[in-house]
Amino acid sequence: MTRARETQRCTRTAGQDGFTLAEILIAVFILSIVMATILSTFTGVVSSAREAETRSELYQTGRSLMDLITTDIRCLFPQTTSKGKQFFRGEPGSIDGMETSLMSFVTTNALTMGKARNPFLTEVTYALKKDEDGPGYVLWRRTESPALPPYDEGGKEIPICRIAEKFRLEFVSKGARRKDLIDALPEAVKVELVLNLQGYQETFVTMVRPMVAVQEEKALLEEEPSPAE
Repeated sequence: MTRARETQRCTRTAGQDGFTLAEILIAVFILSIVMATILSTFTGVVSSAREAETRSELYQTGRSLMDLITTDIRCLFPQTTSKGKQFFRGEPGSIDGMETSLMSFVTTNALTMGKARNPFLTEVTYALKKDEDGPGYVLWRRTESPALPPYDEGGKEIPICRIAEKFRLEFVSKGARRKDLIDALPEAVKVELVLNLQGYQETFVTMVRPMVAVQEEKALLEEEPSPAE
């Protein structure tokens, strides 16, 4: 009789200390929800950090390109062709049905400083072309120094951006905007550049005036007689 009671007591204790199958399934389900929430949060943080890094790289690349292009335009230097006209060529083009632009002129801008600085004028050309190694487009910058006629020939062409998606220009001449300007210096140039890096797109737009246009405008203002006279 005593042994039977002890056996029942031990059986009851073992049953009370264990877990039923339903309890185990509920615990696993709750743990799965917690782990899924933690994983989702971690994935979101990593994705946001990656996006921020990509956009930062995209913005820095765009600003560097815009600084180079605008500095070249700002330092535009008037040069006369063999036909006695001002050398400047800005014209629209098309790639895969997309509107783009091309621009050639002479500038005093030099990329290197100090003893390695280029002491000569430089002829530059900007053009967007199809990427031969991929589905995208490449922005090219052709340079020739010293800049001597005939222009638009020779020089060295370097790809300056392989993530370009659009490159369009507008030229201000005699107070009007136009997409083409040949053998005349612009009063201002509107530059639109669109970059695409890993699916993230950024548009850069600016208006820049060549220093020669600003100086000519100041000279005209100085020549105008004052009302008092």
